[in-house]
Amino acid sequence: MASDVLPSRLPDTGRTRHRRLRAQGSLERADLNAILDAGFVCHLGVVTDGRPLVVPTVYGRDERQLYVHGSVAGRSLAGGLPVCVTVTHVDGLVLARSVFEHGVNYRSAVIHGDARKVTQEWGAPVPAPALPPGTAVPDHIARRAGTRHG
Repeated sequence: MASDVLPSRLPDTGRTRHRRLRAQGSLERADLNAILDAGFVCHLGVVTDGRPLVVPTVYGRDERQLYVHGSVAGRSLAGGLPVCVTVTHVDGLVLARSVFEHGVNYRSAVIHGDARKVTQEWGAPVPAPALPPGTAVPDHIARRAGTRHG
């Protein structure tokens, strides 16, 4: 089905248009997927009671959806609310003699959408991020998963 194929380029809208350093930005879906696949920690932004709220959480994805970990009992993931998810990977610090010349080399993705509760009808769970052998997993996460990693 051709209608099920996602376009290779993301839409260029007022919300997604790069205004500064345009040459460093990309609307290519492959670039977005590479950033998402390189990590598993994101920041979820919502507006609750008229105030912005940003919380760190973890995520996973399939070809069509981004899944964030959280509780629907919390207001940040109540169904139908507009959300913004940001993923950032710091690749290096640029240190200079002058504070005005310091910088950070990073890759990031900003994704806008609406929160929806995932139900059993959605199918198989999203697999956990693939961790290289020997990756340290915090004890509280390993205990919840029922396993221990190095």
